[in-house]
Amino acid sequence: MTRDRMIGYFGYGSLVNRKTLQTSYIDVARGELKGFRREWRIRGETPRGPVCSLTATQDEKATIQGLLVIDKAENLPKVDEREFRYDRTSIKMQDLDLDHSIEVEEVYVYVAKPKHRGENDARFPIWQSYVDAVMQGYLAEFGQSGLERFVTDTFGWNRNILTDRHAPNYARAVELSEQERNLFDALLHSQHHDEDGTPPLRDGR
Repeated sequence: MTRDRMIGYFGYGSLVNRKTLQTSYIDVARGELKGFRREWRIRGETPRGPVCSLTATQDEKATIQGLLVIDKAENLPKVDEREFRYDRTSIKMQDLDLDHSIEVEEVYVYVAKPKHRGENDARFPIWQSYVDAVMQGYLAEFGQSGLERFVTDTFGWNRNILTDRHAPNYARAVELSEQERNLFDALLHSQHHDEDGTPPLRDGR
């Protein structure tokens, strides 16, 4: 039998949450990607309304903590479809610092397509249901310290957050425990505030 070709793609947002992965992936490796920073920068229109999502931006002084998903190359089209606002960009193994060694033929990171990158625009809020999935992933993989690092290392929290947890807009929304809800809300309120100190959350109902 011919061995399946293995590849890897580095997740730094919702791909960190294994519950959102949609392929029969082989393995994961926790680690850091050098030369990129994470930021709220993607503007997108959806059937459920406009949204702002995370992307990675090149920055030689920065690193991003995240999850390398090891998968079959034949599954890439399905991942590309999920990440349709992003370009699948080749990276080098030497730019990754992982918690265990892996053998893959190619590694990638998804970076926003230029047409979807934009500055702060109140018409494109961050969906709370999307943030919940990302934060749950970081908590599960890296513990509370990793979750706190996700919040502090991410640029662009000055955007509006649409509080849609009661009726999630995000297609891969996750269920939270009461402890998770309280922790995530406390971290968001400490990080995400406008000039007068009031968190700019907007009700999604």
